[in-house]
Amino acid sequence: MTVNEMYQRLRASGMSHAGAVGLLGNIKAESNFVSNNLQQTYEKKLGTTDKEYTAAVDNGTYPREQFSKDSAGYGLCQWTYKTRKANLYDFAKKQKKSIGDCSMQIDFLINELKNSYKAVYNKLCKTDSIDEAARYVMLKFEKPANVSESAQKGRVKLAYQVERLTDPDFAPAFPEKPTEPIEKPTEPAEKPKKLSKFKVTARGGVNIREKQDVNSKKLGAYNFGQIVEGELVGSWIKTAKGYSVAKYFSKV
Repeated sequence: MTVNEMYQRLRASGMSHAGAVGLLGNIKAESNFVSNNLQQTYEKKLGTTDKEYTAAVDNGTYPREQFSKDSAGYGLCQWTYKTRKANLYDFAKKQKKSIGDCSMQIDFLINELKNSYKAVYNKLCKTDSIDEAARYVMLKFEKPANVSESAQKGRVKLAYQVERLTDPDFAPAFPEKPTEPIEKPTEPAEKPKKLSKFKVTARGGVNIREKQDVNSKKLGAYNFGQIVEGELVGSWIKTAKGYSVAKYFSKV
């Protein structure tokens, strides 16, 4: 599962762009996105590797009680506390997935946030600040031993690195109710100074936004292969209907 696929899943659960990126920055810090990651100090203590530990949990030779009570951080978020690890174990068994399955862990993470960390989940849905999201997850959800200002800045830095791996305006990622065709923009748009023709190259199409901001109101979408006229404005294309991210087009 790629970082962008994790991002898309988090966005689809209701998180804002900043919230999803802030959370992913923390996951990178905890496990570097390795879903079968066993806390390094416990590899030595238990005399096992990531793969061996995961296989033992899956086949039952390392049962639920041992897994939940060994205090070893595990998985994307390095789940450690006994009740959280027990819940992860039960969730994996219910889905009939390996305890180290990345997709299952992302589903579990979303479920855990919605049900046991509602304040964190609500923050990640509402915030438009990557800095705020990264710090909040660290302090209220991950709760590592070192929560110094320098450590917090480190997680913010990782979040911004992760942001480069995401496609925040890829249309199919966020199922939305069909919108009525927009014949005129909500507000009169200025006539582009230099009109050029552009072709949509994203297979799933591309969103039309009200502003040059991936979190702004969605006004519609252009389909794959569609030719539109507009003006290149920075990393955006401005058309009569609104703004779209330029990297999903090619100039005709």
